Amino acid sequence: MNLRLPWVNLAGVALLAALCTWQWMGHRRLELDRARLEGLRTRQEAQLEELTRQGVTQQADLEFFRQSVTWASLRSRTQEVQISTLERDLDLLRAERDGSKSSLSNWVSAVQERDERLEQAAAQLHRVVGERDALALRLNELAGRQNGLVEELNTRTREYHELATKYAELAKANGAAGSR
Repeated sequence: MNLRLPWVNLAGVALLAALCTWQWMGHRRLELDRARLEGLRTRQEAQLEELTRQGVTQQADLEFFRQSVTWASLRSRTQEVQISTLERDLDLLRAERDGSKSSLSNWVSAVQERDERLEQAAAQLHRVVGERDALALRLNELAGRQNGLVEELNTRTREYHELATKYAELAKANGAAGSR
């Protein structure tokens, strides 16, 4: 038995060495898995913190966007009211413009009619002025004739008076001579 004991001892040591190796390999595998999982956990924690930080930032952005959308919605409603007011004013201005166009065309027609009447009146006035000028020339001509006739009459009247005076002087001279 003694001869067997060192072999059993050797087999036990070999078995113990195999068991220790197997246990060491299992522990090493577990330790590598633990280190890998710990690194994975650390990375995931960092990612979780980053995602949490991004979530907070995105939540703030979301709140900002909500406020922006609310503000834009209010502004849009205000602008819609302003646009409807401006459209109503535009419709009124168009109606006024159309009325003004009608009034303007009526006014233009009236001005054209007035201008035509003024042209007719001017033509008639030129005709009347021409007639007046012709009558004035005729009157001046007649006045010139009359003045000539008046001068001739005055000359003849003077001559007649001179003759009558000479005749009276002769008659007086003859009458005074006959009574002597």
